[in-house]
Amino acid sequence: MRTAALIVITLAAACSKKSSDPKDCKPLTVTVDGTPLTGFQPTGLARMDKMGAESPYEVEVFNHTKITCEQWMNKKGRTVEPGEVAVRALAGGKGMMGKGIGLGAHMQFEGDITVVGAKPTKIGDQVTLCASELTFTPQVGEHKGKKVTVGGLFAGSYCGEMQF
Repeated sequence: MRTAALIVITLAAACSKKSSDPKDCKPLTVTVDGTPLTGFQPTGLARMDKMGAESPYEVEVFNHTKITCEQWMNKKGRTVEPGEVAVRALAGGKGMMGKGIGLGAHMQFEGDITVVGAKPTKIGDQVTLCASELTFTPQVGEHKGKKVTVGGLFAGSYCGEMQF
């Protein structure tokens, strides 16, 4: 009986381990009040956010290709394109702001989000984050008060480190 219990515990631990392969993550999905938001580009932009002791990776995916790394990395901000919809994920940090999902102006600091695949070593490398489905109600922005559900693969071209 002891052997059987040990086998069950070992199998459960092996099955609960997350994959580090981006191919094992579902495609990105975003819904607002049950209606899917579509048109997101397959690859967005990525950076490492240096915030004190935190250094999570951030990937932001847009519904257009007009934003450059230089614009996105500008600490003074950038002009938001007319009709722009952007969704982002953070992963790799350990504290309160180390992982989260954002849509538009709202950021939800929670969720099961991990860096999958290789970490970037140079500008242009791909950064991939895998987010389990998270549902939240934004307190600000265009989607304020609506039920938002986001999950799946966030892929972005690495733009570098941004010190906050």
